[in-house]
Amino acid sequence: MDTFLFALNAVLPLVILIALGYLLKCTKIVSGDFFKQANKLVFKLFLPVTLFLNIYKIESIANIDLKTPLFALGAVIAVFFLGLIVALIFFKDGRERGAVWQGVFRSNYAILGIPLAGLIFGEEGTSVASILSAVVVPAFNILAVIALSIFRGNGEKPQFKKVCLDICKNPLIHGVLLGIVALLIRFIFVKTNVSFRISEVDFLYKSLTYIGNVTTPLSLIVLGGQFEFSSFKNSKKSIIIATFTRLIVVPAFVLTVACLAFGFRGASVVAFIAAFGSPIAVSSAIMAQEMGADGELAGSLVVSTTIGSVFSLTLIIAIVKALAII
Repeated sequence: MDTFLFALNAVLPLVILIALGYLLKCTKIVSGDFFKQANKLVFKLFLPVTLFLNIYKIESIANIDLKTPLFALGAVIAVFFLGLIVALIFFKDGRERGAVWQGVFRSNYAILGIPLAGLIFGEEGTSVASILSAVVVPAFNILAVIALSIFRGNGEKPQFKKVCLDICKNPLIHGVLLGIVALLIRFIFVKTNVSFRISEVDFLYKSLTYIGNVTTPLSLIVLGGQFEFSSFKNSKKSIIIATFTRLIVVPAFVLTVACLAFGFRGASVVAFIAAFGSPIAVSSAIMAQEMGADGELAGSLVVSTTIGSVFSLTLIIAIVKALAII
């Protein structure tokens, strides 16, 4: 019961904010144009700043055990190809394929995963999960651009040059790369006994933090404002397949390999649960819409996996606890 309440408390705030966005749309307190403009704002400003801060806040890269992040990177790539297989077998429309493909491998790690790891395993869980973010978050975003570029809504055949250009132009990639650069510069300066911390520039760091604090609630409200219940009815099969794959197949595959083949335990397993058991990233719906994929389906998958994760995470946490893995 405690495990269920824990998962419920972790996910229910997300559901409430999505419902708030839908209510704002239904009551016409704000217009549809607001949600479209807010969608662009989140994609081009708020999410990049949040990703930058998530990586920048990693305290040190000096004592990182590379085994955990390297496994996570390999797992992301493996799940990326699993998503491609699912998209090709079960879906015919290119716009659906792009939305489902990125949904299978791209979790809500930056917004939900890292806090979830902290709730399960305390400071050690947060620390390991934050270290993983420097690897997992860039991988998620780069691979998402590739997936959505390959299955473009305009029917264009993917071109290597175009895919690379999409990656270079993607604001989320910019946020991740700036975070990594700032982290590396800080590490180099530490070696020379010189302090390099943006947090020491109080007004700048506070401004970035304020922007970052807005990201999650605004993203979820925008998602709710663009959500249509008709998409559940029209895409029932697609939603069931993608949701089951994201919440059950992916974490079962990754955790089985991690624990049985590589012997991971404790905080590392918690970080893997956060990375591969979390619902689909909120930004996936925003990016799908901006890049010509099926944004409506992508949004429905965020909602379905967010609600479903209450039960799937409860089950996963209960199993790994029962097996004394965490």
